[in-house]
Amino acid sequence: MNKVTVLVTIIFLSAAYYVAARFLESKQPTTDGQANIKIDVERQLTSGPVDRLREQPNPAPKRAVLAWSSVSDSEKIPTISSYPRDIPSAVLLKITQLRANRWEEGDHIEFYVPQIDYTVTSTIEEKKEHAGGIVTLKSYPDETLLNNVLVTLGQKNTFVNLFTPSGEYELVGNLEHGWLIPSANLGSINSILDVKSSNAAPVYTEEPTPKKLEPTI
Repeated sequence: MNKVTVLVTIIFLSAAYYVAARFLESKQPTTDGQANIKIDVERQLTSGPVDRLREQPNPAPKRAVLAWSSVSDSEKIPTISSYPRDIPSAVLLKITQLRANRWEEGDHIEFYVPQIDYTVTSTIEEKKEHAGGIVTLKSYPDETLLNNVLVTLGQKNTFVNLFTPSGEYELVGNLEHGWLIPSANLGSINSILDVKSSNAAPVYTEEPTPKKLEPTI
């Protein structure tokens, strides 16, 4: 082997070694490249779901619905069969909103009592369907043992019992209008579930005292 051949061989091997070294380096990621890949992976695993959760708005709280409204002076006073006579301090109200709503447990209702300028804000905690298509809505007393409500929606009549700091109020109505009355002014009349019942105290009668028997001989 002459000197030229040896020199060419050395140059060829050196070039091949250089190319192989550069090829291997290109296959191995650098430290910066590894860091960038790790950051990208973490961003895909965490940032995406967090951003989506942040974009979702919180559900808005349920707004209270006003159960009734006042009646204008121009409206004709309706005849309500369950309201048989004039009662002091009774106020006529329009109750179509109360009747039209499809109430469910958890709904909020506001009952404005114009006689005392007071609003009972109630949350329906119990809904029951009874025979004859009658539906009752009930809320429980708050920490003051007041502000509880009982609503009775019949096929033709509507009854509401409200407990306020100024006493109990009752609404007696049909499907469109109702009279809101202080319970104290109702006397012995109390209408509920389409039935009139008396609140008079029960009358107790004394049983006759048995006669003392005389001994026989």
